Amino acid sequence: MVLAVDIESLRTRKLRKQVGQKTFTRGCQYFASGRVVEARRDGDDVVGVVTGSGREDYQVRIQVAKDGSIIRSECSCPYKHGNCKHRVALTLAALADPTLRQAESAGWGRILDEAEEVAAEYAGVEDAEERLVVRVDLPLNPDDVLTARLYKARQGKRGKSSEKPITAAQLKDALSAENDVLGLKRPEEATAARLAGLLEADDEDANAVIATNGNLDIFLRALSRLTEVYLGDSDRKLVIRLEPVRPRVRVDSLKNQGLSLKIQIVLNGKRRTLDKRARVAGEPYAFWIFDGEQAIMPMAGGPGIGVIVYGLSRKQARMPLREVPTFLERGLRRMRELIRVEADPGVLPDVTAPEPLLILGEDGESLKVQLSFRYGDPVELQVMSDSAPEVLRAPEGHEPLFVMRDLEAEKRALEAAAEAGLPVNGSPGTFLLDTPAALAFLEDHLEDLASTWIVLGRERLLRFRTKHLTPRLEGTIKTGTDWFDVNLEVVVDKSRYGLDALLQLYQSKRRYLTLDDGTLAILPDEWVTHHLKVAMELLELLLKGGIGRVPRYHVPVLDALVGDNPVKGDAEWERLSARIRNFAGLSDTPLPKGLDGDLRHYQKHGYDWLTFLAEAGFNGILADDMG
Repeated sequence: MVLAVDIESLRTRKLRKQVGQKTFTRGCQYFASGRVVEARRDGDDVVGVVTGSGREDYQVRIQVAKDGSIIRSECSCPYKHGNCKHRVALTLAALADPTLRQAESAGWGRILDEAEEVAAEYAGVEDAEERLVVRVDLPLNPDDVLTARLYKARQGKRGKSSEKPITAAQLKDALSAENDVLGLKRPEEATAARLAGLLEADDEDANAVIATNGNLDIFLRALSRLTEVYLGDSDRKLVIRLEPVRPRVRVDSLKNQGLSLKIQIVLNGKRRTLDKRARVAGEPYAFWIFDGEQAIMPMAGGPGIGVIVYGLSRKQARMPLREVPTFLERGLRRMRELIRVEADPGVLPDVTAPEPLLILGEDGESLKVQLSFRYGDPVELQVMSDSAPEVLRAPEGHEPLFVMRDLEAEKRALEAAAEAGLPVNGSPGTFLLDTPAALAFLEDHLEDLASTWIVLGRERLLRFRTKHLTPRLEGTIKTGTDWFDVNLEVVVDKSRYGLDALLQLYQSKRRYLTLDDGTLAILPDEWVTHHLKVAMELLELLLKGGIGRVPRYHVPVLDALVGDNPVKGDAEWERLSARIRNFAGLSDTPLPKGLDGDLRHYQKHGYDWLTFLAEAGFNGILADDMG
């Protein structure tokens, strides 16, 4: 019967076009479902039986051409309007069965035959066909829109015919048409025309469409595939490049030491300066730039770059010397955030690293700390307050003429100074510290701060010269009846103070004493804390500055206070001091003769204790409250 084959492998191109897509599809369905129940050759014709939708059998006769199209056909079905689905189904059966069609080439031969058919069908198309011509009107400024007018012109070996406009309405109508009603054969041209139909119509020109910012990019990219795109009504072709360019501002120096600014781009490895013929489209997002001659291309950059490109291409900015500091301080940094800025070495000042200076001095009883930043070599330019300009200018005749401060480096240095306890408020200046704050700064922070700041002036300090010294106690201890006459002093270097100086340190929360030569002696916390704690148990002696009587029973406390300090005592003091320091416990003293009885353990311990008091010269009693 009928062979089962893949319809896609058959030569159906001409047949499909001949009968229409709908009829061809139904015929394929009939053929694939086996409704061709009989097929045979009859001379040059193929006759067969095809079962219809109502299960009626229809007699069909066809003659099939070599290219697969139907030369003539007959069918007994009621359809009388040309080729029906039954005829298509039988034609497919004839194409699928080699015994039903005329002898033809093998597989490669069929491919060549079909290729020749296509070539013959489109023979002369390139020589004479409807071509799309687009004329683009560029915006005059970044706020304007790009407009385009589309035309058709027949082109062949004899040249191009006159251009016929395609109205905006025709472009929009073509969007809903199934076939290309504009008659454009080339896919890229048909696509561009359909995209143009999506654009807004120009109210002032029925033949023009407007490419707004939202669709400009895709429209220009579609036009880049066309060959007939022109600038306005001229014969100058518009070249649409797809590789983005990155404009840059070129800064050059003038003879009067001023600066000039111009816009440049790099095309094909060559640098070009844009002039007033340049155009910018698509601001602020889909940027495109026209180079002023024939090329338009995407422009890399963010919002705002188009305004700079347009403005500087209209007229190069030339600024006199008096405006340069303002531009460097306020304009250059902002411009660099929007667009690349280039200049030859020496034209624009580089951001220079500062030398942070910390100068120490004295103002009465306060420590004066002056913070500043030094720039320039060999000419020194100093920043001493927040009123200093961001761009420093050197005296006439010195190079470089301008120096740009490194604000980030200054900020880091000031943050380090604030962490060191200086009352910095984000800017350099002069600060006064009272004595406690000054000593805390000098002793605890200045050394670490010297890694960031250059410290000057410390050798000239008088009041705030400091030494780390350990005090000592000096004086005498003499034995009285049941007391000791004590005279103690705190000695630091060659300066002497009463014992009450320890109490004053505690009350003032200080840890320094002013020496006779004005130097501040920084005392060890451990020494002051230990001696003050012991002296507090001899409060009367402490309050009297170390001069007074100490009861004999306070000898252990007094000895703890004196310690290893060079205090001179008499023989009795030395004996008691040695006895206390060498005390290793109570001795087991034999009971006196004549004592008849046995002592309990605690009673014996009490007896030993009384013996120790007697030998040491201390007074004491032993009391028993148990009955």
